Amino acid sequence: MLPDTHINLLPWREARSQRRRRRFLTLLAACVALAAGFTFLLERHFNGRLSVQAARNDALSLQTAAVDVQVAEIGRLRQRVEDIRIRTAAIAHLQATRPLLVRTFDEFVSTLPDGVYYRRLSRSGDIVTIEGMAESYARITELMRRLDASGLFHQPVLSNISAVAGAAGYDFSLSLTQKPPQGDANSEAER
Repeated sequence: MLPDTHINLLPWREARSQRRRRRFLTLLAACVALAAGFTFLLERHFNGRLSVQAARNDALSLQTAAVDVQVAEIGRLRQRVEDIRIRTAAIAHLQATRPLLVRTFDEFVSTLPDGVYYRRLSRSGDIVTIEGMAESYARITELMRRLDASGLFHQPVLSNISAVAGAAGYDFSLSLTQKPPQGDANSEAER
């Protein structure tokens, strides 16, 4: 028989266990380091993308503000254009009706019968009010007929008539509508 040899494998197993543990811890540390590195790189990547997007948003905000300023300026310009159009229309209307004023006074003179005198003429819009004095009712009636027959006035309405004390005559007040002649006003405005 052989001598009893006794082999102690305990230190060898312990050494192997220590090597496995170190290798596991090394792999674990490497995985943790790799995960931390990957997380760091991912964070940097997304932070970079967020920074780029924030810069784009800031640029868009600046452009939006610039466009808002331009839109406000366009609104002011449109208002100015509208104001100029209104003024131009008013000036064109005044130029078109300028000869009408002369013609109006000419009509007042040409329709005035003998024995009738105007004291006051006033105009509000298209309504003309005449205050005056006449020698008789017939003269006032003749004045109203002539005014109605003219191409510039129509619908004369006698609103007041009264005898003048101490004089042979009548005070009167009448109103009538003035209408611009269609063909004459345009032809006179072109001259």
